[in-house]
Amino acid sequence: MTACRSCNARKGNHLPEEVGMHPIRAPGEPHLVHLAWAVRRLTPIQARYIRLFYGREVLEELRAL
Repeated sequence: MTACRSCNARKGNHLPEEVGMHPIRAPGEPHLVHLAWAVRRLTPIQARYIRLFYGREVLEELRAL
């Protein structure tokens, strides 16, 4: 689950429930298009996590877009 910068800072190193925060909508897996849009701004660490969770093939497919 992701949050905007200010909410993420407010949450700190706690679970959302621990600090009385609740998501506006239920979390879900991102669509390939969203990942493709985001990949243009990937840091090496983010690319590593996409490769870890979605596989090398998905990362390479996103980079080819």
